[in-house]
Amino acid sequence: MIPAPFAYVAPDSIDEVLELLAQHGDEAAVLAGGHSLIPQLRLRQRRPGLVIDLRRVAGLDAVERTNDGVRIGPRVTVAQLARHDAVRESAPLVRAAAPHVADPLVRGRSTLVGALAEADPASDWVAVALALNAQLVLRSSGGERQLDIQAFLNAGAGEARTARRSDELVTAVTLPRSTAIGYARTTHPASGWPLAAVGVSVEVDDAGVVSSARIGVSGAFTTPQRASAAEERLVGSRLDAATVREAGGMATEDATFAGDADDLHGPPAHRRRILPTVLGRAVARISSH
Repeated sequence: MIPAPFAYVAPDSIDEVLELLAQHGDEAAVLAGGHSLIPQLRLRQRRPGLVIDLRRVAGLDAVERTNDGVRIGPRVTVAQLARHDAVRESAPLVRAAAPHVADPLVRGRSTLVGALAEADPASDWVAVALALNAQLVLRSSGGERQLDIQAFLNAGAGEARTARRSDELVTAVTLPRSTAIGYARTTHPASGWPLAAVGVSVEVDDAGVVSSARIGVSGAFTTPQRASAAEERLVGSRLDAATVREAGGMATEDATFAGDADDLHGPPAHRRRILPTVLGRAVARISSH
């Protein structure tokens, strides 16, 4: 299908981008990798009046080490993240999930920041971000603010998928350092889209006991969630077979999702049925890096 008509601009600076967002608001769409936006344009699921391409803006394609993790710019592709030393050292969960995202062509164009800004409830990266407590930096012409991923997802705020305002650009995502992680997903056999994806990040003490745990779930529900009951089951336990089994069984115990995910990829009942198995696999795959 041919997209609806729109204006196109490729600014040279971040200030120009922010000025355009302030002027055009919801009528503007930002293009980074384009993995989500371009298909939406072709299918006329989105009809922006203006597309703002970030390809000429300097400094948005950087991966930087921070004191407690790594900072990722909005033009950094999944393929770049998968082979970057700073990501391997500080955010191994990103490296674990990256090979599962679509195919090499898509990974060469799609971006983690763009996927989080889009916040599709079935995205692999939303589960990863929840498990890592990702922090998103949002900037407008009026200033800058930082939100953790749960606040950014803005669950229950009407039809808004995220807390991003129309005049804001997500300029970076910071991921705190993690070591012990696990990832698992199951997909629709034709589309490859996740029916359930689970990211796990834990801290394990010298005695092999889990001292803290974060589990992010996407795909299974309309709103991505943390599996709090399963997290609580892991804390204070060793990662033996019984713990893995019980944590998996708690996958849907405390879901506070806003309805079930019902689309062409799979009915809600099926997603709920498979989630405990996927969560158990992610926990069973926890390894230290």
